[in-house]
Amino acid sequence: MAAESYRLGRVLSLDPTSRGFGYVVFEGPVTLRDWGMKLAKGDKNKQCLRRVVDLIEIYQPEALILENVGVKVCRRCPRVCELLQAFRSIALVRKVEVYCVSRQQVRTAFAEFGAITKHQIATVIAARLPQLDLLLPPLRKLWMSEDVRMSIFDAAAFALTFFTLGPQMCTC
Repeated sequence: MAAESYRLGRVLSLDPTSRGFGYVVFEGPVTLRDWGMKLAKGDKNKQCLRRVVDLIEIYQPEALILENVGVKVCRRCPRVCELLQAFRSIALVRKVEVYCVSRQQVRTAFAEFGAITKHQIATVIAARLPQLDLLLPPLRKLWMSEDVRMSIFDAAAFALTFFTLGPQMCTC
């Protein structure tokens, strides 16, 4: 990725899954501060919302980066779309700017590395952010479900794409 011209301090990026959500916290475009998974059982949306509030309180991000589910080709289930909207609402109430990045924007941003698939993009991210290298899941076979750790890489891909494109290209 080219040198990012847009500078923003702390950014929190989230990627919900069927089990909870993955997250990354960046301090500017090159410094990864924290990352992980927050798992949820039972009322998943309620638990996820509570954990996002905790992350916002702990890290005090200037921006929250989410997947843009308003595009035609979004393949997210209704529960996750509702959860992403709730994340957005929580951030706005707490005066955190919200930006959305589509999967197509991610693929375009990582195309310069020859990375098109999710695993190829995750491999580029692991090379750029060595802290995540050990978390890189093996290449998924057709019959396998996606490794839960991939959501950390998806969250990182959204954040890195945001830093590359800038806020004007990442509206919700």
